[in-house]
Amino acid sequence: MLNGVVDPIFFALICTMEKKLIAGTMRWGSWGAKMSTQQNADAISKWLEYGVNEFDLANLYGDYSCEKEFGEALRCLKISRPSVRLISKMGIENLSLERGNFVKHYNYSKKHIVSCVERTLNDLQTDYLDILLLHRPSPLIQADEVAEAISSLTSEGKIRSFGVSNFLPSQVDWLTRHIKIEHNQIEFSLSDFQALENGNLESFALQNLSVAAYSPIIHLGNTSTELKLQLASLSEKYNCSEACIAVAWVLKHPLISSVVIGTSKLERIQEIQKALDVRLSVQDYFSLWEAARGTKVP
Repeated sequence: MLNGVVDPIFFALICTMEKKLIAGTMRWGSWGAKMSTQQNADAISKWLEYGVNEFDLANLYGDYSCEKEFGEALRCLKISRPSVRLISKMGIENLSLERGNFVKHYNYSKKHIVSCVERTLNDLQTDYLDILLLHRPSPLIQADEVAEAISSLTSEGKIRSFGVSNFLPSQVDWLTRHIKIEHNQIEFSLSDFQALENGNLESFALQNLSVAAYSPIIHLGNTSTELKLQLASLSEKYNCSEACIAVAWVLKHPLISSVVIGTSKLERIQEIQKALDVRLSVQDYFSLWEAARGTKVP
């Protein structure tokens, strides 16, 4: 953004961009399915079979074990590195005696960013990350240290692109005064659509960020009867699952470029992939938003 104006090239890309799915790996390991190397390999292969070649990881996942498990599966598959895109997030430090953590915190010192990326590269058995994201904003983040770390890693070819996750527009704006940010990953769904109503999505567009939505599939047990009925009705109308409708609703927003799908169940991949072809009508989109809000739209 220059003087509050969207880069015209970026704006054109937003208007014409092809929506995509990203395979989320958080539940593949000890936090969920506890998948073996072979099961990890099968999941990677299945996603690739359906045209999804971007994988969302984080050094934190599986208590710092998932990236190593994913890397071993990738090695066993003998897939050429350019045929997959790898995203990793860093910065969250959970309780861990091994890592010397006695309290959950965020760490974005230059030394820590560099060491985390180098460990991630070693675990994934790759020379570079396509995208590195700072996992969550920290009140102690020092932008100049972040800029130094990212500039160093970029010049060494260890990361190709840089972004953030869960950052607010003001936090992005402050950080971009020191380093170029290209991505933001936010929680966005029929259960959490604040970014739609508070103007954050438009702010991210003004900052020339591509926005990926995670957790797009809502948990029906926590939704209103009205939303359940609306999802069921549209599921029948569009001949796809309710989860597919929920993902299609997220993708309908013109400023959402992609969604992170966190399933570890291979049988769900083909069904969710159909969301890319669902074209919700304007009124169906608003009917879901109204049902999710529990009141008429503003």
